[in-house]
Amino acid sequence: MSEPGAENVPAEPGPENPQDQEQPQQMEDRQQPQQIEDRQQPQQVEDRQRPQQNQERRQLQNEMRIVNIPESPLERIDRKLQEIKDKTDGIPYLSNEVRFNNEIIGNLEKTVANLETAVDRIIMILQTVEERQGQGRAENSCPFCNDNHYASDCTQYKTLTQRRNRCNANNRCERCLLTANHMATSCGTKSVCYYCKREGREEQSKGHNSAFCPFHFPM
Repeated sequence: MSEPGAENVPAEPGPENPQDQEQPQQMEDRQQPQQIEDRQQPQQVEDRQRPQQNQERRQLQNEMRIVNIPESPLERIDRKLQEIKDKTDGIPYLSNEVRFNNEIIGNLEKTVANLETAVDRIIMILQTVEERQGQGRAENSCPFCNDNHYASDCTQYKTLTQRRNRCNANNRCERCLLTANHMATSCGTKSVCYYCKREGREEQSKGHNSAFCPFHFPM
């Protein structure tokens, strides 16, 4: 029984249960790592797949090389350009060497050409001197037959024996072909055989007249 005069006052709500207050926070704390883990899973999966993809790509490239799959035109052009570049790295140095050698060769060729011209001129001079001194003629008079031609062109006395006998008969020197009282071995004329000189026989060209060349005329 309630006391008389007491009013029915509703009871004030008491403090909430602490466990009930902690439940939402605990649920949020448990969900946050799960969310982080859920976000990390795709990246981890991608990271795990990347090495496998690289390995598969390398394996595919090796298989392509093994089966010798034809190159595309662009790949072939790139490869050729690289080969050309590798081969032409030393071209500037070689070009300088070739240019320098060409200059030296050009100078040598000019020198040789000048020497050849000088030698030809000397041969012509020697031939003229030999013909004038060695033939002993007036107005191209042959010392063998007295005809109007050079002694070496005589067709009447063709052999060396015939010409030697003719010189002895006319008292002529076989070296200078002049009428003289000396032997060919003591002749002071420095005869140079035109035929030996022309053939490059330097040593044999000295000591005999062109008309008595043993290499050009029969015995």
